[in-house]
Amino acid sequence: MRFHRKSILVWIILICVAIKCYPYVFPLQIDLTQEAFLEHDACPACFGTNLCAPIFKSQIQLTNWTRFSISRLMNAKNVFYGNYKFEKVILKKLGHDHELRSLDGEICQAYKERPDCDAGRYLKFLTKEYTLNLGRDETLDFRPLARHEWTEVLSCMRSQALIDLIVKKSRLHESAPTLEQILTLLILNPEPLIFSVFREDDNWPFPKYHGSCGRLAVFQDEGKPLSEFYSSDWNIRVLLSKQLLSSAMKFVRNDLNVALYYTDWISDNFAVNQDFQVKFVDGENFILVDQSEIRALAAPGWNISHTSDGFQCESRFCYSTADLCTHAESDHNIYGLCKGLLAPGALDYALPEGLLHSIPSEVTRKHPLLPRLIGECASPTIPGGRFEAAQGLMEILSQL
Repeated sequence: MRFHRKSILVWIILICVAIKCYPYVFPLQIDLTQEAFLEHDACPACFGTNLCAPIFKSQIQLTNWTRFSISRLMNAKNVFYGNYKFEKVILKKLGHDHELRSLDGEICQAYKERPDCDAGRYLKFLTKEYTLNLGRDETLDFRPLARHEWTEVLSCMRSQALIDLIVKKSRLHESAPTLEQILTLLILNPEPLIFSVFREDDNWPFPKYHGSCGRLAVFQDEGKPLSEFYSSDWNIRVLLSKQLLSSAMKFVRNDLNVALYYTDWISDNFAVNQDFQVKFVDGENFILVDQSEIRALAAPGWNISHTSDGFQCESRFCYSTADLCTHAESDHNIYGLCKGLLAPGALDYALPEGLLHSIPSEVTRKHPLLPRLIGECASPTIPGGRFEAAQGLMEILSQL
């Protein structure tokens, strides 16, 4: 009996010790300041450092279910929710775990070193090799970058002016990345660069990029996914569709003479904020084309507006990178938007009948061409018909 009591007492003590020690051995919540999470020691092979001070001062806090350590088992995309300066933010590692692990190997391989080399050290050598000195300014040389297919943003990297735009505007951003950090993002995921170059302040439909610490980037949380508005009132869906059409057109026709072709038209990549503004929250999947360079080269067919035909892909979004790289203008974005999100039979599983479904009868009576324009926007019956259909669609939606 006495032995039994001692056993119970020992077990109680062990349980109490385990409960007391558990948070230290297996933390319940993710500690943002931990090196294993931030990977700050990976710099300069990282995204930036301007937010390290706010993170270490606990000014950035994780919220929602993603703050718990166990969430790492289910959070394959490494996307976390948090607060910064009393605003909601999204924190991203900018890749799956296996992509982050392979980043160092990509850097080593680019410098023709073993995959397990010191990536930070050899990134410095690689950046020096890829750097152009233009007077007092330093930039990256587009020619060695064009040899790689690290990310889609490099797919049509055929002019110095294009990489100069990326480098200059990125370095003017508050995050002030170094050339090493810009090169790291070009290798892994250019999202911070896209949002730095084409800023929300300049009326581009992207969230604000706050900056980074190590291999963690912080962006404005723009709200609910587009799919949650599939059953919304017709007027709200019209407002959202009109913004999407406007963005698709601006990506091809803008004052920078740079075409932005988006390659992942699914509703998960769009968010709607409290002011019903639609934002592209995925900046990884963009192909950039220097339209001025194409016009200057004037290769055969450059001035013929390219029509995306989908290559007979019925259930997925298909495109030709080569065609986008060799034409000054393509209807690629309109194709992706209308075929993927707006029209009946949309490719996006969350919007099966398209965002412009269930047109009110009074609208079709007043604008009988509306259903046809939606269809032409997705699948034109004449070459070049998408731009015309999109323009007509914009005009009608603006009247509603």
